[in-house]
Amino acid sequence: MNSIELTKKLIEIESTDPGVYEIEIETFIKDYLISLKTDDVEIVESEVLDGRKNLMVVLRCGGECHEPELVLICHMDTVVVGNDWIEKPFAAVEKDGKIYGRGSTDMKSGLAVALKTFEYVVKNIDVSKMKRDFKVIFTVDEEADMKGVEKAIADKWVSEKSFVADLEPTDKMIQVSHKGRFWVKLFVKGKTAHASRPELGIDANACLAEAISYVKKEISNLPADSEIGRTTVTFGMMSGGYEPYVVPDRAYVTMDFRLAPPTFNHDIIKIINNAILNVKKTISNDVVITYEITGDRAFVKKNDDSKFLNAMKETILSIYEKDSNDDYIPVVTSFSGYTDTAVIASKLKNIDTLSYGPGSLALAHKPDEYVEIKDIERCEKVYRELVNKLLL
Repeated sequence: MNSIELTKKLIEIESTDPGVYEIEIETFIKDYLISLKTDDVEIVESEVLDGRKNLMVVLRCGGECHEPELVLICHMDTVVVGNDWIEKPFAAVEKDGKIYGRGSTDMKSGLAVALKTFEYVVKNIDVSKMKRDFKVIFTVDEEADMKGVEKAIADKWVSEKSFVADLEPTDKMIQVSHKGRFWVKLFVKGKTAHASRPELGIDANACLAEAISYVKKEISNLPADSEIGRTTVTFGMMSGGYEPYVVPDRAYVTMDFRLAPPTFNHDIIKIINNAILNVKKTISNDVVITYEITGDRAFVKKNDDSKFLNAMKETILSIYEKDSNDDYIPVVTSFSGYTDTAVIASKLKNIDTLSYGPGSLALAHKPDEYVEIKDIERCEKVYRELVNKLLL
């Protein structure tokens, strides 16, 4: 299969999270890699969650390796299908130069490019001439708690010296920096009463609304970073109350903070604590408000000293100089989401991580998600040039 056919096949294998998860697609990828196996190729699995396994394939250099290993990393799961589709989400329909399907841009096309890049190296590069190891890692759970990449780190599949690229959709750009991700769940305990006598109770929903309003206002006043942008907050889930005629005594909200310098998690905690004090002052001192931190990921800033970033820029620029195609202008910017490489960068203090892959993040997670065929071909061309540059 070429990269287009492989993208279609991967889309046809559902790997929704939550849903059927990655078991079938991991088996397909493993079988594909087994078909490429030589004496120099090593295939490793590592269970992360109840039969859900990370997969890694390694091509060892033939002699002594003195250069940092090159690692491509892709997640195998997708978000759920959702509503409002016109195209069939797992039919991999090709139309007008696009391939439609859940995960087409995030990131079945990236998976296909990574697989075809590994296949290219196995078939075209003499391992005895390689100056560094080459790995491709396929992770689970990226669309949830990112336990897959955390297990890959724990298994020492990557290190602080590895050159690591994920193939997330990056809109033709090299994307390096990431906002931090800080998740908090806020709980309000009030007091029930009849709706005709609200003064006898403490309205948990009203307290929650006051807290949300305070947090949103404070976040909007935080300074922005010239590279990453502004710190934001999303109130993703909330619930409270029993009936229209009962003063509610329980409510909660989840808060997803995306942190940009100079804001850190302790700054957010200060805002939340002040929001609680404000609710007690304005509504009732007897209300009980607590919170739980459910996720904490540090922001990642671009490092201009990254040898890997400079190698990727030089690779793309060399293609542009030959082809005069603006799709190959090496623009470096930030990634608005949080990726497997962001976890590696923040946890291992690895400055040689980046994202570069086919598709557009603006289409990810949406109905009628698609990837342009020419985008897959562009990325495959870039990664072939990159492995020739870095492995030989």
